[in-house]
Amino acid sequence: MGSIGEARLGKLLSDLMDQKLGKWRNWQMPSVVETIGPYDPNCLSEFNLKRERICDAVGSFLRSLSEQDILLLTDSSIDDPNQKRRAWQAFLEAEVAELRKSEPSWFKAGFGNLAYEADFEHWGRMPHFTLHEAVNLSIGFEPNEFPKDLLMELAKDSKPRDFASPSLAFLIKRFELMGRAFLLARRHDASIARSDLLDWFQEVGLEVHPEFLVSLKKFSKKPSEKPPRSEKTENLSSQEKRTLLKLIAAMACEQYSFDPNVARSDAASRIRDDLELIGENMDSKTIRKWLTEAMEFVDKDYWKTPR
Repeated sequence: MGSIGEARLGKLLSDLMDQKLGKWRNWQMPSVVETIGPYDPNCLSEFNLKRERICDAVGSFLRSLSEQDILLLTDSSIDDPNQKRRAWQAFLEAEVAELRKSEPSWFKAGFGNLAYEADFEHWGRMPHFTLHEAVNLSIGFEPNEFPKDLLMELAKDSKPRDFASPSLAFLIKRFELMGRAFLLARRHDASIARSDLLDWFQEVGLEVHPEFLVSLKKFSKKPSEKPPRSEKTENLSSQEKRTLLKLIAAMACEQYSFDPNVARSDAASRIRDDLELIGENMDSKTIRKWLTEAMEFVDKDYWKTPR
């Protein structure tokens, strides 16, 4: 074996290992901690054990070859009358293919995969969330790590019991639960205000990733923290109230496309979201009340013009 040289021989063997095993040669088990939802680290250990056995078998096979065989396998210009290159290609081919098919998804062992953990400080500052973001963050991972379209497609066409993965079944159940609690967010892509999301979590006692909950509370402004309002804004005259209602009517119709004749309008939720952006809170019911009152100042002919 000295004719090839130890360094070159080692390089040739390493290249053949890479050729046969690809990424599985140096695959590392991810770091997964127990968090919200199912937790089964054994599935990773079982997969890694299977991987190690295949790697060991490939290594043993290569070490049993002569220098001439190793050169033949790595140099296609060398004549191969016994088709040893084809035999090498077929060696453990099915087992490696099966390894590729059975690779655990990033959430297979649980949603506590540290490589996918959410930036809770960043997300806690957000004034509102989509349903997709709220669901994934409540479990603890970055929203884009499980795409919105895939999540909605799975929830639409399947039931949680249809999934072999307990983690995936848990995610779909969480999406269904929160989708019913925030119907406008699910059906019309309306956003969920940070304060509304926090209130709902606390109201139903849902198990939420503790760091996301801490971040929501940290950045949710409490009424007691706001400065006292001046008497001037608290005690409006009738004329001042009429003036403010006219302003509300103009902004609601022209900037938020509010139409009292439409059964379902997202104007109230959009106004609520914008209030959050300036540090104020108001529930959608109160917003709709003032919108309805302001509509008496809109000319009836306004609604006849197509918009």
